Amino acid sequence: SAISGLQVANNRSLLFLGGNINLTGGVLNAPEGKIELGGLASPGIVQLNIDGNNLDLIFPIDIAKANIVLSNRASLNTSGLGGGRVEIQGNNVSLSENSSISSVTIGNQNGKGINFSSINTTTVGSGNSGDILIDTNNLSLLNVSNINTLSFAALGNAGNISLKVSDSINLDNVSTLGTLSLGRGSAATGSGGNITIETKTLNVQNQSSLVATTFLGQGNAGSVNLKANDNMNLNNSSIATLSFGAGAGGNITIETENLNLREASNITSSNINPKTVNVNFFNSTINILSNGQPALQEALTAFIQNLINTIEPGDAINFEQAKPGNVDIFASKSIVLSGESPDKKNNIISTVTFGSASGGNITLRTGEFRATDESLITSSTTDKGQGGNIVLTASNSIKLIGGSRLSTSSAGTGAAGNLKIFDTKNLTIQDGALIAASTVGKGRGGNIDITADTIEIKGLSAEGFSGIQSSTLDETSNANAGEVKL
Repeated sequence: SAISGLQVANNRSLLFLGGNINLTGGVLNAPEGKIELGGLASPGIVQLNIDGNNLDLIFPIDIAKANIVLSNRASLNTSGLGGGRVEIQGNNVSLSENSSISSVTIGNQNGKGINFSSINTTTVGSGNSGDILIDTNNLSLLNVSNINTLSFAALGNAGNISLKVSDSINLDNVSTLGTLSLGRGSAATGSGGNITIETKTLNVQNQSSLVATTFLGQGNAGSVNLKANDNMNLNNSSIATLSFGAGAGGNITIETENLNLREASNITSSNINPKTVNVNFFNSTINILSNGQPALQEALTAFIQNLINTIEPGDAINFEQAKPGNVDIFASKSIVLSGESPDKKNNIISTVTFGSASGGNITLRTGEFRATDESLITSSTTDKGQGGNIVLTASNSIKLIGGSRLSTSSAGTGAAGNLKIFDTKNLTIQDGALIAASTVGKGRGGNIDITADTIEIKGLSAEGFSGIQSSTLDETSNANAGEVKL
């Protein structure tokens, strides 16, 4: 637990220095102080800087650093009235088997942040939780490991997460990288932090996620900004910004050469009425905060459920005005959505609005675009707000195959968004695939505007014919369908 293991007094430093460092099931505590782990891969001199109670390791810049591994529920903790600082100086940093690093702010002081690691910074007072800054060659989060910043029932903002990893980042087996603002923050505070990643290859697989969320507060969800110079691969995993309150959902921006979504992966930005959320949605957050202690898990579960129960009817007006963020993807070579999960779920890129605010837009720019296996790119509105627009440009070709859909829709009084495809040589719609703008409510259907050198429509599936259509799907609705321009 967080109160066992090796501990120093408040506002003191706990340093570990050597070659490779393997912390297996160990617990290190420095309340409001500093924990630093570091090692060298070859002989060298590491200097020690002493400033009162604060100790700092100063590493040579011309010697490779060693590897650092936390496993089997290993824990580093610098929580206190002002969350302390954690620094990890290593070549490859890996957390696995539910290991964690925490710096929780429980007072009105600002957290000191975390450099290099996997990790939680949290505020439960008026201070902001610390930022997480990671600069390494390779970073792996495996087997339910996490990097998170949290603003927990507080006025303070969740910290930002910034990863600069020269080779690859790997999230596997229900691992999470996220920011969360939880509780009733004021209009200017209580916002979720931003997630910024710069790397060569980003792999997110086996129900892992990158997510920025705000719940019940007035603050906005953070944005997710990802740059992978070579490839970005999602396999049965997700990237999301979510607003369960009055704040706006954050934008998602992706820049890479090749983006691959496989086996029920999704990229989405949406706003959701928090009354519809089950407390189980927060199980992963509860596990992180409680450090596996059953009594604390039970108390946190009850606290979040009580927050949900405090939603007043008047809150619904603010919740309805929350706007989801935009999704902007630039993949210079290709965007591919393919495969389905064992339970028959499909790949999705989407924005959804459930209130009076307009929906987020989706912009996809690439060389080759290919969607198979009933993959879905969609923008929808279910209430008064106008649905977001979808713009797709692929300089070489666009292929929608096997029941895949590119669609905008309205199920409320708001108009569906418009759909535009341009600057492509070849557009293929095959085997039951569909480009559609539809309405099933009172809102007008969206327009479809396509510019391509050639358009080929062929084949069908068990679900129906391939095609391009703008339609009113409810025969009792007097809403007009949009226009189709080719």
